[in-house]
Amino acid sequence: MNSMTGFGRSTFEFGNIQGTFEVTSVNRKTLDIVHSAPREWMGLDSFLASALKSYVNRGRISVSIRCKSLDTSGGFDWSENSVLDNLKRFEALANEQGMLFQPDQNFLLQLAIAQKSSQDLPDWRSGESEMRSALLSSANELKAMRQVEGAALKKDLESRIQRMTHLRNSVETEAGDMVESYRLRLYERLKISGLELDLEDERVLKEIAIFSDRCDISEELIRLASHYKQFLETIEKTGPIGRKLEFIAQEIGRELNTIGSKSNSLNISKTIIECKNELESVREQVLNVE
Repeated sequence: MNSMTGFGRSTFEFGNIQGTFEVTSVNRKTLDIVHSAPREWMGLDSFLASALKSYVNRGRISVSIRCKSLDTSGGFDWSENSVLDNLKRFEALANEQGMLFQPDQNFLLQLAIAQKSSQDLPDWRSGESEMRSALLSSANELKAMRQVEGAALKKDLESRIQRMTHLRNSVETEAGDMVESYRLRLYERLKISGLELDLEDERVLKEIAIFSDRCDISEELIRLASHYKQFLETIEKTGPIGRKLEFIAQEIGRELNTIGSKSNSLNISKTIIECKNELESVREQVLNVE
């Protein structure tokens, strides 16, 4: 079982640049891959998707790509002709607008940096092999982290389902005495009211039968036990199981609501509240399962 939360980082080099991949993931109903990269390297979507889909099945995957130059000369190449052309265009624009144009050294430096644009970044396809190797390294680190957190989630979910199983068994025991308890209370009420009715009287037996039918939760308890078993079996499986666990948790909640509405016992009502509290924690944890 894997979590949907993870992080991976790796570096790559080609040409005169060094790049860094940072891959993070959070929970999401489907697989959603987004990225941020230098604007000169747009069009990486299909490359990233093809590399990552074999590592993750679900979650929002964010890929950050940062690059820096390995040139240690302390300067940068720039085109004198390009700077002069742009300078003339600025001067012409200023004259048209009747503005005084007196560029200083800082303006020239910024103009040289601006015209340089993408000269430091080669086409990413020329380093696709190096980038793929680094990306897969990040993906492996991400996957390993998701597996570690998934193991912790599994342990927590197992303990909560075991706790809920114990509570379910307590409800079953309490429910077994519910009809007899009602019969005795009914007899006491009849005595207090002064009605001379035997407990074997047809009207009394009919009242007890109606109560028994209305409060019968045996079917719900059977289904609840089945849901717990399915949940524990599912978390032992590999691959994406989060959606299935969400569905099972939903069905558990449905049975608990039905039992709570049928119950005529204060002890059962309290136990169902405890179950619902545990279930809420289960639902929150399941949202992080791949």
